[in-house]
Amino acid sequence: MPATPSDLVDLERDRRRATADLIAFSDRVSAERWALFPAPEQWAERAAWPPEQADELERLRGAERELVLAIHRHPAVQQALADHTYSELDRTVRATAAER
Repeated sequence: MPATPSDLVDLERDRRRATADLIAFSDRVSAERWALFPAPEQWAERAAWPPEQADELERLRGAERELVLAIHRHPAVQQALADHTYSELDRTVRATAAER
């Protein structure tokens, strides 16, 4: 297998950060909503995020989705899919991304 492209590893690192940002934001807002509406019957109030928070959640989801698509569209990934070596490339990219 050819060397793992550094830009693909960078995309994977960016995707991981985007996923972490998305989860952290969602967890924070969820905790805030639980604090505001703690009663079991207040489930609808908890679930109804204010528009600015809902917009930020969608922005974070979109950012993560764009990185996933950029990884999938990367020429090395496309070649690995064609060569049936994607699993090996994916393992290598993920391991390399986790190193730093």
